[in-house]
Amino acid sequence: LKSIPDGVVILDTRGRFVYANSTTLKKLGRREKDLIGKTLSEISPPFMSPATVKIMSGRIKNRLETGKSITNAEMEVLGKGGNLRQMSYSASVVRDEKGKILGELVFLRDVTDIKRMQNSLKEAEEKYKAIFEKAYDAIMVADVKTGAIIDANKSAEKLVGRTRKELIGMNRLKLHPHKKANYYK
Repeated sequence: LKSIPDGVVILDTRGRFVYANSTTLKKLGRREKDLIGKTLSEISPPFMSPATVKIMSGRIKNRLETGKSITNAEMEVLGKGGNLRQMSYSASVVRDEKGKILGELVFLRDVTDIKRMQNSLKEAEEKYKAIFEKAYDAIMVADVKTGAIIDANKSAEKLVGRTRKELIGMNRLKLHPHKKANYYK
């Protein structure tokens, strides 16, 4: 557990940290003594906002009472150097041989860079869509191998007198004179 690339945390039945691997400590810019023996409320702020602590403490309490696992949940934490980090986590209770809940095991993954890339991609898609839709020039996008039209803007609809719905899926060669199909191919 010490050297795996994901963060690993173990909490006792009172919600106190009993273990944090080196990945967790490094990502959060914390030392063992900053976490071990303490609850989220005791280490936050600055580790988490009061609102996040309230949500997380409720989830921990619920898990320790019900034994229900949680997977791929997300939270924000303040990491090394005061940087806000997006974390994905999964948590399950740890039981003894009789089924009694001893605490919980939490796996943490820093997804900050993934979230940034997703946001950048979303922004780029929105810009592309705005440029594509508002262009005065007719624009059609076709599959290179099949020639099937996969997208068309409003100006293209006006130019060829067909709706986008009619154009999508149509072979682009059907928009040219039949006798010149080889030329346009």
